[in-house]
Amino acid sequence: MEWQKDKQLGPSREYHINKDDLDLASDLVEILQPFYEITLQLSTPGAARIADVVVFIDQITSHLSTTISDKKAEYPPALRNACRAGLQLTNKYYTLTDCLPIYRVAKVLHPHLKMSISNSTK
Repeated sequence: MEWQKDKQLGPSREYHINKDDLDLASDLVEILQPFYEITLQLSTPGAARIADVVVFIDQITSHLSTTISDKKAEYPPALRNACRAGLQLTNKYYTLTDCLPIYRVAKVLHPHLKMSISNSTK
């Protein structure tokens, strides 16, 4: 209780939350929202299919690419760099899915992806 009464014993002013911190938190929530929604969809028992996972990776990749290249949104450089690292990671996993035989089967059996395969072979 003593530290609450005495300003010298409390946390220094540099550790208080300021407007910049709140703006950064708001930007972070905006960027992480699609991750939250996709995680909820994949966490539903029986709802996750291998073909859907690839679609979700596409959505995340698109979202991160847009965040990095969007000049109108004034995201801090550290946040854009974090998105670049996330984009590299999603590209890595997307490349790994191409190597899986089960993904090839899922791609043929999935109605939406089947159309993209037939269109690309013409």
